[in-house]
Amino acid sequence: MSRRPPYTDLYPTVEWQLNGRCNYDCSYCIQSRRSRVGVPDAERVRAIIEGFARLDGQWEIKISGG
Repeated sequence: MSRRPPYTDLYPTVEWQLNGRCNYDCSYCIQSRRSRVGVPDAERVRAIIEGFARLDGQWEIKISGG
């Protein structure tokens, strides 16, 4: 009997915390209050999104923050 490798149905995932203007009190938050680094400017956000668009395959991208 052949066993299917685990997690073959999952897509690579990018989780992007867009800014540090939040209280970090959500139950699902993966950021520490100590790791606040500010807010990227619009040009930087655009460059990152364009980078996501160039990724091969199918990705799950989660954007949150603020």
